[in-house]
Amino acid sequence: MNFVKSHSLFLLLFLLCIGVEVESQSTETILKELKISTTRIESDQYETGKDVTIIDSKKIESIGVTSIDQLLRYVQGVEVQPRGPFGVQSDISIRASTFSQVIILIDGMKLNDPLTGHFNSNIPIPVYQIDHIEILRGPASAQFGADAVGGVINIITKTRSDAQTKSHSNLDVSAGDYSYYASKFNSFQKGKKADFDLGIEGSYSKGPKPQGVNNSFDVITGSGAIALKIGKSSALYYRTAFDSRDFAAKYFYTKSSADNASEITQNAWNQLAFNTKGKKTNTQIDVVWRYNYDNYKFNAASKANVHYTNFYNLQAYQNLSLGKVWKLNYGIQGDIKTIKSNDRGNHKNYHVGVFVGMVIKPIKSFIINFNHRLDYDQNYKLVYTPQLSLVYNHKRFTLRVNGGESVRAADFTERYISSNLAGPLSAGRNLGNADLRTEKFWSVDGGIDIKPTKGIVFSLTGFSRWGRNQIDYEITNSASLTQFDNLKPNSNYYFAQNIKSVNTSGFEAGFNVEQEIGKKGMLYVNTGYIYAFSKMSSGKITKYISNHARHLVTLNTFYKISWFNIGISGLYKYRLPEAVTSLPLTSNTYMIFNARFGVNVFKNKISINANIDNLFNKNYTEVLGAVQPGRWAYFTLSYRF
Repeated sequence: MNFVKSHSLFLLLFLLCIGVEVESQSTETILKELKISTTRIESDQYETGKDVTIIDSKKIESIGVTSIDQLLRYVQGVEVQPRGPFGVQSDISIRASTFSQVIILIDGMKLNDPLTGHFNSNIPIPVYQIDHIEILRGPASAQFGADAVGGVINIITKTRSDAQTKSHSNLDVSAGDYSYYASKFNSFQKGKKADFDLGIEGSYSKGPKPQGVNNSFDVITGSGAIALKIGKSSALYYRTAFDSRDFAAKYFYTKSSADNASEITQNAWNQLAFNTKGKKTNTQIDVVWRYNYDNYKFNAASKANVHYTNFYNLQAYQNLSLGKVWKLNYGIQGDIKTIKSNDRGNHKNYHVGVFVGMVIKPIKSFIINFNHRLDYDQNYKLVYTPQLSLVYNHKRFTLRVNGGESVRAADFTERYISSNLAGPLSAGRNLGNADLRTEKFWSVDGGIDIKPTKGIVFSLTGFSRWGRNQIDYEITNSASLTQFDNLKPNSNYYFAQNIKSVNTSGFEAGFNVEQEIGKKGMLYVNTGYIYAFSKMSSGKITKYISNHARHLVTLNTFYKISWFNIGISGLYKYRLPEAVTSLPLTSNTYMIFNARFGVNVFKNKISINANIDNLFNKNYTEVLGAVQPGRWAYFTLSYRF
C-alpha cells in the first residue's frame, strides 16, 4: 500500500500548495443543455447519428450510486457483469461486445488498461467529481482507434465541463450489513481565474460468504484537479488521481476447485491538457500517463503473479467551423504501452493514428457525419477505418443510420498469459497466443428517437456486426499445443485463439422520462430492453463471447417530491443455457431489484437514505461462477454545503 499512501500525500500537497481566489457561490448545480463531446465535434444529442444516453450529475447524486459501474449496470443497452459487490470489479459490454471492445474515456482520453479489459472499470474518478457521462452505442474506431467496437463511455468531469457548476461540497457517510463502511468527500470550488476539484472516497466490508465464496473488499479512490483560465479564450487543466483495490477474487478468472484467490490492484492517472478557442477554431492538446500495479495470488500455496503496466498517451486535435454547413475535426494520437510481469514477461507496444472528421448540414434538419482514421500499430500495422452517419432531426422525432469499421488488437494478457511461468501448469488455466491477429468488424445500425413532448423519449434501434478474427479462449488439449513446454500431458487449457467469424445482430428499445414536478419535485425514468444474438463459425462455446445476455431488461427510476424521495433500479437477464453449461455455478437467468428511500432536511442540505441491494435476496452468479451477494442493506447520511 506504499504506492497509494505516497500518491495520496502527493495529491494533498499538490492541492494545498496552490493558492486560488475562490468565489463564494450558492450550492445549486445549474447545467446548460448538454452537448455530446465524445464525437470530438460538439453536437446536440440527436445530431450524432448514434443511440446516446446522457446521465448528468444531478441524476447521479439523486440515484445515490456507490460506484460508476453500479450506475452503468442499470442503463439502457449496457451490460455490466460484476464479479464482486459495490464495484470491486466489473466487465462492461455494449451491444453484446466483450469487455475489451468498449472504450472508457476520462475527459476524452482513453482509460483502457493495456494488461486486460477486466480493469477498465477501475476508474480513478470519485462519483461526485463527474459532471455527466455520455454513453454512445455503436462503433467508434474512426474517432478513437482500436477497441471502440461496441461503444464508448465518456466520463466528463466538472473541471472540464462547460456547464456553469457553482461552488459546492459534499460529505457522505455510510454503514450497513457485513461490516460495510463507506465515505465520500468532495469539494468543487469555482473562482475567477481557476476552478478546483478535490475528492476522495472509500469503502470496506468483510463481505458475506455465499456458497463459501468470500466477498470482502477494501477500495479507495481519490482525485484532485485544477483548471486555470488563461485570458478570455484559453485554459490549462491538470488532474492527478489514484485508485486502490484489495479484494477476494475467488472464481473471478477460473472455476478451479483450488481457486481461493485474492488480488490487489493500484492505478494512477495523470492528465495535463490545454485548450484554446478562436472565432472559428477550438484546439485541444492532452497528455496522459496511466500506471497500473496488479498482484494476483491464486491460493496460499501459489506464487503471486505481479504485473506493472504503463500507458502513455498523447492527443492533439482542432475543430474548424466553416459557416453553418461545414465543421471539420482533424488531429493526431499516439501512445506507448509497456508491461513488466513475472507471468507475461516484459513487452512494449507503440501506436500512432491520424484522423479527420466532418459534420455537414446541407439543410437544417439533415446532418451527415463522416469520419476517417489511419492507424499504425506494432500489432496490426497499417489500418484504415471509416464511419458514416446520416441523421434527419425533426422536433418530434429523429431518424438515424450509422455504419463503419472498427478494430481491436490483443492485449498483453491475451498474448502472453502463462508464457513466462515454469511448469507443469495446472489444467484449466488460460494460455496466451503471441500470434493472435487483429479483430476487425463492420457494423451498421439504424433507429428512431420519438420525442412526443419535452422530457419524454422513446427510442428503437436495430444493429448488426460482422466480425473476423475475434479473440476468445477455447478449451484446447495440450497435445495440440506443441509450442508450450510447461503443460501437463493430455490436459485441457483455455487457449487464446482467433475465431474466423462472429456475427452479432439484435435490437434495443429505450424509454426515458425527465420531468420536473412542481418547484421541488422530479421524476426520472431510464428503462431499456436489448435482444442480441451471436453466431460463431467454430460452433464452440467460448469463455467470454458466449456469455453475453440474449435478453436484457434494465430499469433505473427516481422520484422526488418535496422532502421525500424513492428510487428503484433493477434488471432481468437471460443467457443461453448452453453458454453456461461448462460453468456449473453460473446463472443463465435472473432478476434483481434495488430500492432506495430517503428524506431531505434543512433546505435539502442534509439527507438520510436507506438502501437495499438485491431486495428479494436472489441467488445468482455472473462470470465463471463468481457468486454475487444476496440482500444487502446500508444507510447513508449526506451533507451538502
